[in-house]
Amino acid sequence: MLQSCSVPSDHTRSGKLQDETDTLELKYYAFACYCPRWCQEDLKIDTVRPGRDCIRLEASHDSLEVPTRFLVSGNKFRFIGQFYQEAQYGKDVEDGGLARTFLYSSFEVVDTIDHRSGMSETESNE
Repeated sequence: MLQSCSVPSDHTRSGKLQDETDTLELKYYAFACYCPRWCQEDLKIDTVRPGRDCIRLEASHDSLEVPTRFLVSGNKFRFIGQFYQEAQYGKDVEDGGLARTFLYSSFEVVDTIDHRSGMSETESNE
């Protein structure tokens, strides 16, 4: 599954974007708090510090939001976009305060976890 669109030049946000476009591979973690929930894939869930190790993602358009059915701890995604130069507040009060924020213009589901077997779909299809 690949979703994509261009980043609008007039995106309304309180900060400037970095010049570089980055590709990030991130895992989603469903923490029991409102901290950012997206972490570099090499972090282990028992060592992750949500307020420090994770980033907030923001879609460049509402049509690019990650579908809720994919927001399962351990699922891996690839995002293309740009970081804001400074930490940003989330869109609502429950977004966990200031955080490093990545504005993405496309995403792809890389791997999903089958929680019944404990294996990723990539592993189970090999």
